Amino acid sequence: MAHELALQLRTREAYPSGWAATQNNLGNALSRLLTGDRNENLRRAIAAYEAALQVYTPEAFPADWASTQHNLGIAYRYLEARDVDENLRRAISAYKLALEVRTREAYPADWANTQNSLGAAYTNLVTGNRAENLRRAIEAYELALEVYTRDTYPREWQRATENLEVAHEKLLALDPMGAG
Repeated sequence: MAHELALQLRTREAYPSGWAATQNNLGNALSRLLTGDRNENLRRAIAAYEAALQVYTPEAFPADWASTQHNLGIAYRYLEARDVDENLRRAISAYKLALEVRTREAYPADWANTQNSLGAAYTNLVTGNRAENLRRAIEAYELALEVYTRDTYPREWQRATENLEVAHEKLLALDPMGAG
């Protein structure tokens, strides 16, 4: 990959922020790679994101740190390893960290995107209190929809609305009388 070649020149010592940006971009490329072993690609993406986070700290590069945390959450969410729920918990943790910087006031679209991703992780989390996980998913989707309106972000609004409906259906299936 071109990003891996760039890392030979763009070293952490010589160009720390450029190195971190390249690590994040490598993670993005690996997480979207359709060839090869999907889980291995995601594991490599996670390693690249974690490398980027060695430089991207919330103090020095808050927006980049939050974006990389969000990307890390996505990679964990799709990683199909032995303990899927542990990966979902890691994704949830990364999304929550991202939301420390990606606030509704400072980064409304990014905040909504992370809320939607957080909702997806909670929707798929089956350990613990399943109904509570689904309620948290619903809350996250509803928050995303405060920014993702039909007029301003139609595609994102549709996706978040569909996700919200799925979470409601799953909650209703768990407890037909008390899901409302």
